[in-house]
Amino acid sequence: MKHLFLAILLITLGATAQATDITTSAAGSVEAALGSGAASVTSLAITGPVNAADLHFIASLPALTTLDLSKARIEEHRNSRLATNHSDYKADQLPPYILAGAGFSTIVLPAGLTEIADGALMSTSITTLSIPASVKRIGNGALADCRKLTQLTIPATVTETGTHLCDGATSLARVSIGTDAVAAYAFRGCTALTSVEGSPTTIGDYAFAGCTSLKSYPFGPSLTHLGTGAFYGSGLTAALGSCRNLKSIGDYAFAHCTALASVNLPEGVTDVGEGAFFDDNALTSLSIPSSVTTLGDFSLKGTSKLDSSEGLLSDGVTTVGRYAMAGMESLTNVRIPAGLTALDDYAMAGMTALESIDARRPREVPETGADVWRGIDQSKVTLYVDPSMENSFLAADQWSEFAIVTSGMGQDVTADGVDTPDVRLAIAGSTLEITSSVPVVSAAVYDTAGHLLVAASPQASACELSLPLDRIAPQVLLVNVSVAASSGASTITFKIAK
Repeated sequence: MKHLFLAILLITLGATAQATDITTSAAGSVEAALGSGAASVTSLAITGPVNAADLHFIASLPALTTLDLSKARIEEHRNSRLATNHSDYKADQLPPYILAGAGFSTIVLPAGLTEIADGALMSTSITTLSIPASVKRIGNGALADCRKLTQLTIPATVTETGTHLCDGATSLARVSIGTDAVAAYAFRGCTALTSVEGSPTTIGDYAFAGCTSLKSYPFGPSLTHLGTGAFYGSGLTAALGSCRNLKSIGDYAFAHCTALASVNLPEGVTDVGEGAFFDDNALTSLSIPSSVTTLGDFSLKGTSKLDSSEGLLSDGVTTVGRYAMAGMESLTNVRIPAGLTALDDYAMAGMTALESIDARRPREVPETGADVWRGIDQSKVTLYVDPSMENSFLAADQWSEFAIVTSGMGQDVTADGVDTPDVRLAIAGSTLEITSSVPVVSAAVYDTAGHLLVAASPQASACELSLPLDRIAPQVLLVNVSVAASSGASTITFKIAK
């Protein structure tokens, strides 16, 4: 019986030894307090002063799963190289890299802590973290690679967060941000992130890059700046709806967002960076305000589902950058704003569905870079110009390759189908193709001296008509098209160059 009681006592002592509460009278005494049983401690609560040396020892405990420092106070520690290249550690600071790689899943931080230093909890196994209101700064990579961390709240009392804060925290699903700024790379690669709360004024470079599960973000009126690659490769489906104070969008901010379908840039945005919406091949709706003057290089390249130019080239745009609209293979019509001065290299290359360009507003022919319309059969695309600009466009490099049409007799020829009836002309090889939104009654082609060259009427009621031009020498032609409009027969005169 005596032996049985002793065995039970030993088992009980062994079990209770796993969870340990200690009170320290001086910093640097944790190892001595735990003694030979330190390796079996699974839960540790400390009351009293500790320093970086204590925390360095705690990080090495192989069985530790829970660490409670709520009643501990971290004191200054000097002249001891414990982590990376650091040897001096401040009071009330969770020291740099001091617990990096530790295996515990739960930590309660000291109530008076003011700083979580660089890499302090990097690559630990923590699942949640409560940050005390006393904390003012969280350093670079403090929670980076914490792959079991599932949620995080950054209180408004924090005034500064470093870069790479939770970079690579692949299980992080929910974040509440109380700070004014989201630092660069803060949540990059957080592939499980689905919910973000907060209203920061700036979002740093690549802050949410690679957050593939993030379908929505609370873009609010406080946001003024998006950094380079801020949402690069994220899962967003819509963006920027309520950002009325947004001023700038960094390079590639929304690039490779393959689910992004709708973007509404607010008035006041002045800078849309290079590649801002690069290869967003699900984008079907985009509105760019008149405050934007330059469409940056690669900014809309590869947005292959955008099929309307409405709102793309606002009246404020003066320059379209290299490859800016290349690969927009669903776009059928483009409206050139009055103030456009330059289309840079390959700016509209690969617009394989392009049917017409409305260039009636400019009073100077925009300069063109190399192969602006590369991959497009320009002879099949109608270029609508003001009569006063006809000769200028006919003499301009690249522009002259389009089927140029001028409006005549006050008829407002449109390239986007806004007016009714909508009649369009295009020269395909040696044939003049006429399409109309209402039935075509007849069409006749004259030279500028008024001589009839060719005429035709469609069979029955048709909205299309073809006229042969193979026997007509290259020259400026007048085309009269009679259509059956709702108000009766109407004749529209076009001037084109063959």
